[in-house]
Amino acid sequence: PMARPDLPDMLASPSLPAPTAAAAVPAAIPAPVPPASFALNSRGYQALAQGDRAAAIGYFTQSLADDPGQSLIQRQLGFLHRAAGQNTQAAAAFRAALAMDGLEPDVRHALGREVADIEDRVDLSSYAIYRAEALSTRDINLLGASLAQSQGGVEAAWRPWADGRLAARRATLYGRLLWGFADDRLDIVGRSAQAGIGVRARPVAAVNLVAGIERLIAVGGDARDDWMARLSYSAGAGYDAAPIEAAWWHWHVYGDLALIDPGRPDILGALEGRLGRAVRLAGLGGLVATPFLGANAAFEDAFETTTLVEAGPGLWLRYWFNADRFATPRSALDLRLEYRFELAGDSSAGSGLVLTFALVY
Repeated sequence: PMARPDLPDMLASPSLPAPTAAAAVPAAIPAPVPPASFALNSRGYQALAQGDRAAAIGYFTQSLADDPGQSLIQRQLGFLHRAAGQNTQAAAAFRAALAMDGLEPDVRHALGREVADIEDRVDLSSYAIYRAEALSTRDINLLGASLAQSQGGVEAAWRPWADGRLAARRATLYGRLLWGFADDRLDIVGRSAQAGIGVRARPVAAVNLVAGIERLIAVGGDARDDWMARLSYSAGAGYDAAPIEAAWWHWHVYGDLALIDPGRPDILGALEGRLGRAVRLAGLGGLVATPFLGANAAFEDAFETTTLVEAGPGLWLRYWFNADRFATPRSALDLRLEYRFELAGDSSAGSGLVLTFALVY
């Protein structure tokens, strides 16, 4: 600020001697010098505008060394590391931002979801499907959740690569065991037990198209030892509990195609779609209820071609848990009740109730 010559007269008091001439004009006060972080942030954003991600990361890192309390820059640095495949450094930046006070709930939720996705590299899951009109004599559908038979399964999956291209493509090693249930009860049919170990990944990191190869291992008498190639795609929104809203839209589409035994190929396919309105159940923690309308289609081309098309209403209950200050819930317990009307196809499954239970940890 400029020196004001009248300032001494304004401060003078009748009981005090008048200021001397030498004190009448104080020395000019130097303009404040911007902190180093200000210039570094400016350079970081300039580098980002020019497409130089590495330089931007360097400038923002230096800025945070000068002033670690910059929440916005911490977040910016985290997403830059994420885009560069440096997930370990991204999680550290997101955690640093989450440790600060004053974050909006939606921002905190988004950062916590990133942390959970980066650090949760081991998944354990299990499911059981009870179908009122299932046929106990039908062979198990190796795609997983069969549309024509009551069945169950467990899977353990591991993403060993924390950083780099394979991490960005979510390369995963997994093993699983599937089995069929008897038609009118949840008794395991031992001869149906089918194991498998495999690897899957996204060919394109930004597209949720997953390709995999799996070695099928016979456990029961009706299972098979063979190779299976698989391609699946999914998209959707409204899966997790929204941080602020009491209700939100949920939609989901999924497609799956598998080929078993390239020499004498058996081809299996499935399509699934859902549209519903999710509602957070107040006072019940992480419980979300989603009434929905769903449609399903499946086909199998083996010794003969079998098709099935179904649709109907349903209710999906999901309970989220295993969260902490830095990550959104990593685990969920699902219960889904549907009534599926058979619309087309030559499968003899028929219309009826379908109950699905799943645990993802």
